[in-house]
Amino acid sequence: MVDTIGVWVMAFVTLGVYSILWKENRVSRIVEHLYVGVTAGNAVVVGWRYVRDAGLTPLSRGNVELLIPMLLGLLLYTQFSKQYAWLSRYAVSWLVGTGIGVSLVATLNAQFIQQVLATMKPVANLDLLVILVGVLGTVMYFHFSAKQTPAVSAVAAVGRWAMMITFGASAGNVVMGRIALVINRFQDLLSQWLHVI
Repeated sequence: MVDTIGVWVMAFVTLGVYSILWKENRVSRIVEHLYVGVTAGNAVVVGWRYVRDAGLTPLSRGNVELLIPMLLGLLLYTQFSKQYAWLSRYAVSWLVGTGIGVSLVATLNAQFIQQVLATMKPVANLDLLVILVGVLGTVMYFHFSAKQTPAVSAVAAVGRWAMMITFGASAGNVVMGRIALVINRFQDLLSQWLHVI
């Protein structure tokens, strides 16, 4: 019985979402509001469980060092008071400073150092040669202060082509992912709801 109700809800929600393709209607708006409400409710429950499991439970067991982050978290709520809104600046500055410090190291390592190291490998096969030529061409394409000789223009053209191929492959990957989701929805409708396949 529960499985049958779940299948009918799945069918109603799926068809309700796709009904917007015909025109805006009440069913699509109901499904949209349902999605936003369920997502917001889920976020509240997950947030409360995190506060309970990572904050209140360890604090009740004597981990008093958690008072500092919990106090900073509570200071964020002073933003709702005109009189005490200035207190939230301490928590926001702590969050922003810590976030920048942590992400700067990770971003520098992942998006700069590792890419430079991968580009500087000895050219042992065709893959590494294509990567090296693509990176050098792309860098030359954005090096606007270089004198535009025919050689520089040719290398920059290779970089432009490398970027166009990369962006095209990324866009194609996104489209294929969306099409796979649509196919999956219709397979579920045809197999679980209508029992056609």
